[in-house]
Amino acid sequence: MIDAVPQARRGLLLRLRSRTRDVILGAVLAMLSGSSVAAQSSGGLFLVVPFGARAVGQGDAVVADSALGTEGIWWNPASMARLTKKELALHHSQTTFATSDMVAYAVPSRVIGTLAAAAYIVNYGDQDATPPDGGDISVGRITNRNYMFALSYATPAGSRFSAGLSY
Repeated sequence: MIDAVPQARRGLLLRLRSRTRDVILGAVLAMLSGSSVAAQSSGGLFLVVPFGARAVGQGDAVVADSALGTEGIWWNPASMARLTKKELALHHSQTTFATSDMVAYAVPSRVIGTLAAAAYIVNYGDQDATPPDGGDISVGRITNRNYMFALSYATPAGSRFSAGLSY
C-alpha cells in the first residue's frame, strides 16, 4: 500500500511528460509548416481567382458539391466520381486585371472511374520592355501569363463515398 502511491504519481508524471512533449512537438511542427506555407503561397495566387459559373454563383462554396462536373478538377476531384456521361467544358472570365480561359474534358467509366484533363491559362496582358537605363525606346514585349495543366482521376467507393486525385 505504501508503494502504490509513488507508483500512481510516477504514472501521472509520465503521462504529463508525454502530453507536454506532444504539445511542444505539435507547436514546433505547426510553426515550421506555417513558415514554409507563407514562403510558398505567392507562387499560385492566380488559382484564387474563381472560375466556373456554378462556383462563382455559390460564392466559391463548392468544395463539398458532388455535381460540379469538370469544374471539380480544380475544386474537388472526387466530385467527378459519379459523372454519367462525357463532358467537355469551356470557361471564360474577364476581371479588371486578367482574362482567364479553361478547357476541360472528362470521360466516366463504370469499370475504372472518371478520367479528366484540363488546361487553364490566365492572361495578364502584354507590356513594353524598356532598357535598364530608363530610355523610352521599346526593346521588346513581355507577355505575362500563367499556364496550368491538370490530370484527374475519381472513383466511387460504395454508395456514399467518393475519392479523387488531381495532378
